[in-house]
Order: sequence, then C-alpha cells, then structure tokens
Amino acid sequence: MPDSIMRYFLALCLFQCAFLLPAQEGKEPILVSEGKTYGQVVGIEAGDYFYLLFKDAAGETEPFLVLRPDDKLETVLNDIGNHEGRAAAVKWRETVRYVPEAGSNIRQKEAYSIELTTPE
Repeated sequence: MPDSIMRYFLALCLFQCAFLLPAQEGKEPILVSEGKTYGQVVGIEAGDYFYLLFKDAAGETEPFLVLRPDDKLETVLNDIGNHEGRAAAVKWRETVRYVPEAGSNIRQKEAYSIELTTPE
C-alpha cells in the first residue's frame, strides 16, 4: 500500500477519534502522539485548567495543559518567576480527552516534564 494512502487512513482515524467518537465522561484519554519541544519558558496561565506557556524555536507561544507534572516540571511551576525566559525542553503527550467544560472530546498537548537547558 503506498505511503500516501497509509497517511490518509491514519489522519482519518485520528479525525474520528477527536470529533466523531461520542463524548463520554470518565473515559481514558486517547494518546495521539508524544514529543519534545525546545524553546523558552514564558509563564503560566490559570483558568479552568492550568497551562505552561512555552515559546518554541520558531518564536510561537504554545500553551501546554498541565495535569500530572513530574517533580522537575512541578519545581519550575512552583517558582515560575525565576524560570521565565529560561531555555528548556518540554516533554508532552498529545491526547484526545473528554473535557466537561466543553462537553466534548478535545485534542490538546499535555506537558508532563521539563528539562532546563543552557543556551548554545
């Protein structure tokens, strides 16, 4: 099967996971992808949920949902003022999960760890 057809079916499956599955509270999130983003810590944003704001290498600021941080990320979040502007690498998981406030499945990136780095 050609690679382009495989990518099409994968994209279709991910679309169905995010938008066509019935939204059900209490279901485990569906893992879409995992990765690491390099850049700078910008700050935090709190509302219904808690977000780490992070500027990537291209200069785009991206919010990462924080639900279950490890000890390294929790240390940064608890002292965010001393870490703003620091070079770092955020480890994240992209998931599809039910969000009660939205009443539907939402696809988002969740930060679970951070590695502080020194700029080159």
